[in-house]
Amino acid sequence: MKKILSLFLVLTVFLSVLTACGASPEEPENSLPTVMRVGESKVSQQEYNYTLYSNYVAFYNANISYVSYLGLGDKNTLKTQPCNVSEDFETWADFFMQQTEEMLTQVYTFYNAAIADGMTLNEAYSRDLDAYMLEVQQIAEGEKQTADEFLSANYGAGMTEALYREFLTHRLLATQYCDEKLEAITYSDEKYEEYYKNNKESLDKVTFRIFSMTEDHLPADTSKDDAETVSAAVKDLAELFAKDLTTEEEFIQRALAYAPEEDKESFKQDSATLAQNLSADSFSEEMSAWLFDEARQKGDVTVLKTGETTYNICYFLSCGRDEYPLASMRHLLIQVTDKEGATDAEVKTKIQTLYDDWVAAGAKESEFATLADTHTEDDGSKGSGGLYESFEKATMVPEIDNWLYADGRKVGDHEIIKTTYGYHIVLFMGYGNIAWKEVCYNAFQTEDYQKLFEALAPQNEVAFEENYKDTVANG
Repeated sequence: MKKILSLFLVLTVFLSVLTACGASPEEPENSLPTVMRVGESKVSQQEYNYTLYSNYVAFYNANISYVSYLGLGDKNTLKTQPCNVSEDFETWADFFMQQTEEMLTQVYTFYNAAIADGMTLNEAYSRDLDAYMLEVQQIAEGEKQTADEFLSANYGAGMTEALYREFLTHRLLATQYCDEKLEAITYSDEKYEEYYKNNKESLDKVTFRIFSMTEDHLPADTSKDDAETVSAAVKDLAELFAKDLTTEEEFIQRALAYAPEEDKESFKQDSATLAQNLSADSFSEEMSAWLFDEARQKGDVTVLKTGETTYNICYFLSCGRDEYPLASMRHLLIQVTDKEGATDAEVKTKIQTLYDDWVAAGAKESEFATLADTHTEDDGSKGSGGLYESFEKATMVPEIDNWLYADGRKVGDHEIIKTTYGYHIVLFMGYGNIAWKEVCYNAFQTEDYQKLFEALAPQNEVAFEENYKDTVANG
């Protein structure tokens, strides 16, 4: 359920000794100023600001190409920046404050429930906490700052390493509580089939061959003054391509023959004309209707107009739900660069040493997770022990994808794999849900997450301090 609850971890943090022992959270003497309450939990000005600025950073990075158009500027002046994404918000501060309050309400609703159940962080989440703390320390060192200086500069005055740890622990405990509650729920085969029946269009994936015929494929002496005449000529050429086409191999060879001279080398590759595992929303209405027609059979061919002078020749291969199991792995990457970094030989030696030492120590998963958090250069899995869970085929580079789905692959298999990114140590964690069922499962869990939250919400009334808005989002 971490996919749904990852929103907690965009933000921060650690249980005090009293909380870790299962005691109810109490505000210590000389406490930080409170701006918000969720049930028995109090949210300080520092935590509110941290959460708000974390939301700001996440939004900014996700929309970095459009921030100037959106009118979003420096985080220190959000209260004076007009928000033009919705009429519901006068300023960007209003926008991020609503996000922040919704986030904190969810976090502390589940955190309070965890404390009431006497829950403390388990080994896996404790390891995550240590990894997050280490990452902050490393970033701060890179900036030649202490962790306190780095956090205060980026998340508001008064933010410290100790507070960061506290805030992050609260989120991790809230996530752990949800994970345990939701993972205990099982769903029948009938429920999966009913969901598939009602959502077939979005769950089915199509695979086919495609070649786009354009005016560039016409003879050089063809007059292109009249668009209608050009379109008709391109259509005739596309229909000639499709005429008497009976096999997939014929399609591949015809595509190579029709390809412009400068593109012929790339069309020698099998992937040049292959469109694989695509959903209906990837296509125009007309193309989708043809590809996903229930009467469609392997070998069916059509010519479809997709532009003023462009026609696609399509050779249908298959359509249906993805029946393969999703893979999970732990992974450590050391990159190879031709700039100022290590040479290929140096990286190969380093990865081999790490691998050999780990294998010699027993090749344990827990030790691999620590190794990955310490050494990996893959930002996507750093801080989670190098873990990638339940991902679809073709998510990873082909070398890793092929290894994961090789015949006879067993849980615990491990290997060094070289790719264009560098050298990887890969630890196979096993296969999980069938791909189409995972989509259903996530939909079920999202619905059950909302039910769980709504069941707990009445016990966690939300209240704000008077004039609290004057004390937050001030940079």
